[in-house]
Amino acid sequence: MTGEEEAGEVRVAVIGAGRMGRLHIKTCLGAPNCRLVAIVDPQHPRHQADVPKTVEWLDRADQLPGQIDAAIIATPPQTHAALATALLASGIHCLVEKPATCSQRELGAMQKAAEQGRAILAIGHSERFNLAIELLLQNYAGRGRIAVKRFAPPVPDRSHDLDIVEDLLVHDIDWTLHGIKRNLLRVDVSDSQFQDGLLAALAVRLKFEGEMLVDLFVSRQAERRERVATLYTSSATLSFDLDKAGQDPDPLTRQLSAFLATIKGIPSAIASPKEAARVMRITELIRQKCRDEHPVLRNGADALSDLLRRASPGP
Repeated sequence: MTGEEEAGEVRVAVIGAGRMGRLHIKTCLGAPNCRLVAIVDPQHPRHQADVPKTVEWLDRADQLPGQIDAAIIATPPQTHAALATALLASGIHCLVEKPATCSQRELGAMQKAAEQGRAILAIGHSERFNLAIELLLQNYAGRGRIAVKRFAPPVPDRSHDLDIVEDLLVHDIDWTLHGIKRNLLRVDVSDSQFQDGLLAALAVRLKFEGEMLVDLFVSRQAERRERVATLYTSSATLSFDLDKAGQDPDPLTRQLSAFLATIKGIPSAIASPKEAARVMRITELIRQKCRDEHPVLRNGADALSDLLRRASPGP
């Protein structure tokens, strides 16, 4: 641990200044005990106006060792493994945006590099820090059903290499596994839709030990953004807006605080590589089921929305 870490301030760099990178930059600039030292992005002139002049802009991540204590990697997923392994091996703690990597092998290499460099490897599953999700889980007594609808319209600057599983569904798989803490018994895919060779809409059911059911409905071809989780029990139906404005602190800020705490040796809810590996195994299973069974929705987001409305209350 460096002298600055011991004093309470962690020097951080954000690698990638795209859509998610800019959100992380804003979060770092407003967070206590965090000093944004550098941003790595070869296209930096486009974004420089919103960043203090004290923050250095770099073209390459290999210029970072010796300047920082930790890095947030928000580049395309296919670049995560190479960037993280080099930084972790040099002793730099890394928070890697989801999806962590493109394969279990790459994730294993990242873990090995973290052990070699005695550094923390954390994964950016920020929805587990969503206050609405925490409230839902507090009201979940262990029986009943949770239904999550996560619809989004097409986003122009979002990576076209990500399917709906990595783009949206991975959020709900992670917080469900993290929050329910029961054995997952079964994964079923009832409907799916491909667009340009990539999964674009899905309806998935997770069945946990103790008759606990979670239905996940995702689409990125919707007309409007809609992210709602509904809890059905024998006595009540409760809905939670996952995009509720005014969350203070917001999920990314809470995630950053957890990452900084973990660096200092304080236990936190930050997503670990082991948890990310479990999520990855489930996403691989879902894709395999879609390839094998080829269920297709006729009307994309509209059909998913109809399916959700038809779902009867209760378990």
